[in-house]
Amino acid sequence: MVVCGQLLRLDLVEEWRLFCLYFVVFWVWREKDNFRTMGVVLGILSTFHTGLTAAMAMSVVAGADAVVPLVAHGILAALFWLLFFNRQKWCTS
Repeated sequence: MVVCGQLLRLDLVEEWRLFCLYFVVFWVWREKDNFRTMGVVLGILSTFHTGLTAAMAMSVVAGADAVVPLVAHGILAALFWLLFFNRQKWCTS
């Protein structure tokens, strides 16, 4: 029964993740030239992935096997921060 609950929980997390991804993509696509909108979206994404990188680093230090998520979220955090600080190059309004 626990396995079914864990699988159900993972399915809900995956659906939530996809919902957030679709929402951000469709909301931002028409506002991709707006400096303030991109600042909000990229700021949220970069902060989120920076926090997950820190959490994964703490779990790796504690002995968990979370090296792959640590690297993945670290790369995403770096890319989102890079986009955040360089958004002036493509944002026209």
